[in-house]
Amino acid sequence: MKPSHNQTPFVVVGGLGGSGTRVVAQAIQKMGFYLGPVLNPQLDNLLFTLLFKRRDWFREFPKDVEIERMFEIFAIAMLEGVECAFEKLAPGEAEELFEKTRGMGVNRPEFDAILSSAGPNSESFSGVAWKEPNTHIFLPQLARQFPNMKYIHVMRHGLDMALSGNRQQLVNWGNLFGIRENEFESPVQTQLRYWLAANNRALELGESMPEKQFFVLNYDALCLCFEAEIYRLQRFLERALTSAEISQLSKNIAPESIGRFRNVATDTFTLQQREAVQQLGFCIE
Repeated sequence: MKPSHNQTPFVVVGGLGGSGTRVVAQAIQKMGFYLGPVLNPQLDNLLFTLLFKRRDWFREFPKDVEIERMFEIFAIAMLEGVECAFEKLAPGEAEELFEKTRGMGVNRPEFDAILSSAGPNSESFSGVAWKEPNTHIFLPQLARQFPNMKYIHVMRHGLDMALSGNRQQLVNWGNLFGIRENEFESPVQTQLRYWLAANNRALELGESMPEKQFFVLNYDALCLCFEAEIYRLQRFLERALTSAEISQLSKNIAPESIGRFRNVATDTFTLQQREAVQQLGFCIE
């Protein structure tokens, strides 16, 4: 008998865009996990993007019942195939979803590929997982819907992230946290406020979850002590990589951008902001 969709032990990777989630997805993929029917070069699951990254949800966050409905459809698609899952959509709803997510990572070629994708070959994979940074937005509903999941939250130094040009999550989900760019602070300070709010929320939610279900991966630590952090990840997932696979994965990290905050003026961020980043485990000197 197949396990029910909400009892499947999915492995899930989330975090702010640009946090280093791709190398985690690469590691999980090498462990034998199926990552989804259609992936972009960053290994984001575009089916998740189609169902959850909607412009109308940016303006007004949806009710739990709608999020849970999308998770049910998503789970069926991941386990049995998109065709089976989309039978639960209303006539024309798939096209409506596409219009709401067009240009957000899903364009017509990706949408058509999702519609025509086959279900996973269970003999080819040892588990089911997905990586899509925006997943952390839906962590409360995700934890309720899939009590057996394992969630990996990837964090990268907040001061470095604030200086990145990747501010898409702030633009998309800022309303959820009451954060928008304004004339009273610099864009990098606004981005840092979002980083703090989003990560603190995820960590607080993680504290309410069983220890074996929530894992924080510090990308800076991964770059500095790659093998040690990968071993931690392997223990959490109860899977193993070969030495050759670990060596190959280590070539995919980008440590050269670590510490770029040290190259800007010290007053770029307030002392309070720096200390808030430090409290989350990052060196601010």
